[in-house]
Amino acid sequence: MQSHLLNTCDECGSEYYKDTSQMANLCPQCAYVLYGYKNCIHQLVNGRCTKCYWDGSKTTYLEGIQSVEVFDAYIFSDGRIVAFLKSFGGKLLDQTVLKDNSGNQWKIRQYVWTTGSIEAYEKREKEEAENIFQYLIEGINQAEKPAKGAILKIVEVPNITKPK
Repeated sequence: MQSHLLNTCDECGSEYYKDTSQMANLCPQCAYVLYGYKNCIHQLVNGRCTKCYWDGSKTTYLEGIQSVEVFDAYIFSDGRIVAFLKSFGGKLLDQTVLKDNSGNQWKIRQYVWTTGSIEAYEKREKEEAENIFQYLIEGINQAEKPAKGAILKIVEVPNITKPK
């Protein structure tokens, strides 16, 4: 049986096997959510992952950055969807996948910045100061726009290459 050194995550407080995380003081789950590092493919048994020993802990902050609120959304005549999404964690990356409570999913194609006047520019600046960003999104196996006010979970983020 392999012996593992235990460490406690500075973010969520869960104990985890030190050798399973790429960050010194974060469990694999928090390192993934906060910085995009490779996550453990958790196998929970009796409340603990058998691979990394994470106990499923999350903080209010982590919950907040793992979801977005739909501020508004529009479908254009050509079928493209533009959504205004409020994200506690700041701008979302292209290719991020979002899911609503009904199981509908959308993929962010790109962040967009559009204005037509000084007033529109000032409005966008104000929205972005409040973490509301505009994105071109695409439904996954469906063509509906997300509902205004819906809370969407971030279910997949693009793989980020970290410098060594």
